[in-house]
Amino acid sequence: YRLSRDGDALVATSQIESGLKITKRYQQGNNSNVVDVVVQFENRSDQAIRDLWVGVSAILDGEAGRYENVNRPFALVAEDVERVDDIPELEGPHYERFSGQMDWFGMSDKYFMSVLVPLDDANGEWIVDDLADGRVTSAIRMAQTLDSGASRELRFLTYIGPKDLDQLKEVGHNLDQSIEFGIFGMFSRILLALLKFYEGLA
Repeated sequence: YRLSRDGDALVATSQIESGLKITKRYQQGNNSNVVDVVVQFENRSDQAIRDLWVGVSAILDGEAGRYENVNRPFALVAEDVERVDDIPELEGPHYERFSGQMDWFGMSDKYFMSVLVPLDDANGEWIVDDLADGRVTSAIRMAQTLDSGASRELRFLTYIGPKDLDQLKEVGHNLDQSIEFGIFGMFSRILLALLKFYEGLA
């Protein structure tokens, strides 16, 4: 990618690979943990391009459980928080896929997360797959093909920061559901509210 500035925005423009040009525009949102992202695909080839995707990636390995503090792909799909723990299962042609209404997707450990919130109807599925360079991606794969000569623009809100219930509720988009309280969820929420109340008195 070639990086440039456009006012207070950072623009990343890809080289044209197989006729596809990708332009990403990053701009600070109205919250210190939020970045507004616009991704534009341009098909400069003479044939349709399929399987376009947008996501985040990181170098991950090994197996993990839900309660271990390790970075793993996760998403809110069809009103359920989905998480992929066993990275070795993604080797070769294997990958994970989830269909349904996608509120957000990205990477997370117990305390911090980096997620993308689709602001447009991307009409796709959440996939978790290993890339050729050793990274693992958590991405939305679009169902529509991009015709020759066509372009498509997708808008995202990106949240990068702590799993702080108050901050996440302020940002919205059901990001507060990323905090999993377990089987004692209601009790845990009441206890957390009491702790915050007494912290405010100190």
